[in-house]
Amino acid sequence: KLVKSKQSKKNSKMKSFLYPGFFFLTLILLQLWWCEGAPRCSHHDLASPEKCTYGTVRDWCRNQVCAKGPGEACGGLFLERGKCGDGTFCSCGICSGCSSITSECRPSPLVC
Repeated sequence: KLVKSKQSKKNSKMKSFLYPGFFFLTLILLQLWWCEGAPRCSHHDLASPEKCTYGTVRDWCRNQVCAKGPGEACGGLFLERGKCGDGTFCSCGICSGCSSITSECRPSPLVC
């Protein structure tokens, strides 16, 4: 009877470690399943565009692209909607502030 008692205590200790371990392993696997990787860049160091109203900026792939101006869409997880030009900043997905090139302005939204 003493042997069974020790064996059952040992089994209960194993179960108490097994359940939290299984829970954390499940959480890690779910996190890996849901996360996205950064986009791949097929072209690097392309020639700069020539006629950009608000200047040029570098995109996620380090290529020169036309900057966005006041009131234009910007941002995104990997800047897929673009970056704002000099004098403007991305606020709530829209370029706000005053362009240092055209002096065009857009106020920043108070609430997104």
